[in-house]
Amino acid sequence: MNSELKQRLVGAGVLLILAGLLWPLLFDFDQREAEEAPILAIPVMPVVEKVQVAKPKPVLPAAKPKAVSSASKKQNLKALLSDTPKPAPIAGKPKNKIDDADRPRLDKQGVPVSFVVQTGRFKRWSNADALRNKLINNKHKAYIKPAVSTSSGPYTVLIGPLLTYAQAETVVAKVKAQTSIKDAMIKRFGSVK
Repeated sequence: MNSELKQRLVGAGVLLILAGLLWPLLFDFDQREAEEAPILAIPVMPVVEKVQVAKPKPVLPAAKPKAVSSASKKQNLKALLSDTPKPAPIAGKPKNKIDDADRPRLDKQGVPVSFVVQTGRFKRWSNADALRNKLINNKHKAYIKPAVSTSSGPYTVLIGPLLTYAQAETVVAKVKAQTSIKDAMIKRFGSVK
């Protein structure tokens, strides 16, 4: 026998041995069925009866004890329960007008428009960090952008976010009163509808 025939016979023998070993692992269907998860019987959804809930009765604010007639009590109750505004609005001069600066707004994508107050811009991180710490000690939500000293400057110190322009103006006034900052800039993010 030449060496090529011997190699072929040895290779065929190895393949037969491997096939004999792997056959029970690959084609043992009875064992697989035993290892599979059993089929679960899902119970039918229970029928839930509707429950009627009575509307809550309005609670009158606790009043200081004083001599009040029953007629004035009835008028107070009617005023609390009525849907008409008291006093009635005058045409052309609405009494309950909301100032636009006090009203939160959404941009075209439905995201709230927010404001931040820029209190300083520094080349050195230590100066920005000192101002931020001073503002935090004065109860402001101050932060630095970029947030880490390893980033390159300039470092901007900001307070916010604030949802209305009126809040931003109030923060500017407080910052000017509490620190030596003369100019603080209000920045708006988002476009108003």
